[in-house]
Amino acid sequence: MPATSDAISADPVLQQLVEQFRRSESDDEDGLYSDAIRLALAARWLRLRSNGQSQPVDGLQQWRLKRVTAYIDQHINEAISLADLAQTAGLSRMYFAARFRAATGLRPHDYILRQRIERAKELLLQNEQSLVDVALTTISGELAL
Repeated sequence: MPATSDAISADPVLQQLVEQFRRSESDDEDGLYSDAIRLALAARWLRLRSNGQSQPVDGLQQWRLKRVTAYIDQHINEAISLADLAQTAGLSRMYFAARFRAATGLRPHDYILRQRIERAKELLLQNEQSLVDVALTTISGELAL
């Protein structure tokens, strides 16, 4: 069985939950949100422990994940639908979405938003385009999501 820190570093869902828990401890006055995150952490930890693995069994296969992230990188300035990503991975929409989240710790939509933000940062650092142009370039695909 993996050590706690090894399991957290190997599982993106656990990483996200730990990060949210740390934020919630200072922001949550009545503790309900923190309690909910504690329960989610415990459930995830027990699931990984019962499988005897540090990686979730149901995560997206590495080759599918690479194919999908490459597709997102190539079409970052266009509208990208869940159906497009699922088709790229060769899976149904709902199955893909669940496996993608298990593999990355993020919903496909959130992953795309983060990639668009990174793209906008790169464009702003180049100083070749105005702020308005960068915004219009990076959100053009977002309007269709």
